Amino acid sequence: MKPILKTEYRKKRIPERIELARTVLTQALSRPKILRRLDEFGYGSAMLREGLELVERAVASRSKLADETGRGPLGAAEFSRLLEHALAQGRELRLVSRKAFARDKLALEQLELSFPLPGTRFLMLQVLERLAHTLLIEEKFLRGMARQGMEAGKIDEVARALSHVRALAFERHLTIDRHEKAASLARQTMLHLDHWMSDFFKVAKVSLADDVRGLEAVGVTVVVRS
Repeated sequence: MKPILKTEYRKKRIPERIELARTVLTQALSRPKILRRLDEFGYGSAMLREGLELVERAVASRSKLADETGRGPLGAAEFSRLLEHALAQGRELRLVSRKAFARDKLALEQLELSFPLPGTRFLMLQVLERLAHTLLIEEKFLRGMARQGMEAGKIDEVARALSHVRALAFERHLTIDRHEKAASLARQTMLHLDHWMSDFFKVAKVSLADDVRGLEAVGVTVVVRS
């Protein structure tokens, strides 16, 4: 009965698949007899080096993903806590501002107090940050706020908190975006290598069908049925 030819490549975890691909292709390139057989089916040295290049791309893409994962953004729970705290400070500042300038239509417009806050937290953050900074740059606003018991130091503290959280939000967005791109590249690169190795094993099973040692050298197990 004909032996069964099989490979464990697809059953392995990604790091093991990458290492197996490197070992198999290096073996094939270093053994003239195997290389000649494979070359007859279009898998000569140039083609095998292309496969090794895919291996290195897979390694590089996973290394990049690991770097981005290790760099990771501020945790969602911690970021949410900081954001909510800053927004609460900003809302309080806005409430005091509305009281301070309730009878000053021009001030209400300048400070963006004549309309409701945006529904999204990030837009709300931007509006409140602008309010805090605008209050700080005009003496008349500072005097009005002081009459409500809120001094410049407190307004500056709120402005800094809002600016800090906005910067964190921006950096978090960039970090998540970089991580998603790195993950996508790693998936695509590995998919390409897997397809390439699948074709390689098919060719190896045919070209080395009568060479048990050759098959085993390139990662194909020969199972003899009794």
